[in-house]
Amino acid sequence: MKILLTNQSLAVRAGTEPYVRDLARALQSLGHMVFVYSSDPGQGERLLERDLIAVATDLANLPIQPDIIHANHHLDAFTALTALPGVPAIYQEHGGLWQDAPPLHPRIRHYFAPSSHLAATMAVNGRLPASCVSVIPPAVDGARFFRLRDPVVPPKRALFINRYFAENGPTIQKIKDGADRCGVVVDFVGREFGCKHEEAESILPDYDLVFASGQSAAEALACGCAVVTVGSGGFGALVTPENFDHLMDEGFALVPGTIPVAFEALADLLREHEAENCLLLARKIRAEADFASAVQRMMAIYEEVVASSIQVTPDLPAEMLAT
Repeated sequence: MKILLTNQSLAVRAGTEPYVRDLARALQSLGHMVFVYSSDPGQGERLLERDLIAVATDLANLPIQPDIIHANHHLDAFTALTALPGVPAIYQEHGGLWQDAPPLHPRIRHYFAPSSHLAATMAVNGRLPASCVSVIPPAVDGARFFRLRDPVVPPKRALFINRYFAENGPTIQKIKDGADRCGVVVDFVGREFGCKHEEAESILPDYDLVFASGQSAAEALACGCAVVTVGSGGFGALVTPENFDHLMDEGFALVPGTIPVAFEALADLLREHEAENCLLLARKIRAEADFASAVQRMMAIYEEVVASSIQVTPDLPAEMLAT
């Protein structure tokens, strides 16, 4: 199958960029032809410069017509849909309150969401049949995250990893205050802190405790770190064997309406931390959230979308109105 992936940025190895890289690699390993497109042509091949993955900067002159578009991000999705008439698409949300309303277009036949909550919200806000939205939880590429640390109890060194929190915001202050009270030293990584990371697999195994959400939380668990979920209002639960299934179903994020944990309670959370739990959770997420298995699920949906699209007559006025 010939697959075009879209992403709003190809410039850094953080956020969805490494996800798109891993997805492209996995699809290639299954024998598929993959192109990656970003609506900012100035970004060129910077993300994929060390990979044998074609980067398209001019959709009008692709050497071959894709069978399907796997779209990430609104502008890039519609750019590809407009430039490639007749090609069906799926659209993937990666989380965030601003992404609750999915982009709608007659050729977007299916949607992926990272959690059951976001899938339900997208279906309601987009007036979509529930069958058109599949939950693809955060998954871990074991080939990248192969290092497994020896857990430390109580944790002494922690990492906060997120791209979207302001350095002086309330969540950061709560974490600093709570960590100080517990004798934990916290490093902060993210664009707002002037400290970017490009290879999460190289830094996560160095930390006893990680404050993260979504994909970063899943990757930290796979490395054997203790993980506390974070959200816009503060931090949530320490991931344990008892709440793992529930938190994975929520995409390791704080669902809107969740009451964040007060910073004074961080010490109570950390008292729940047990070294054997870290190793158990690392094995569990590697088994239950394997990236290769997630890609196989997506491939099955690709095939359904492509097959069903052959039977559909294009509705050009509806496509123009959607655009």
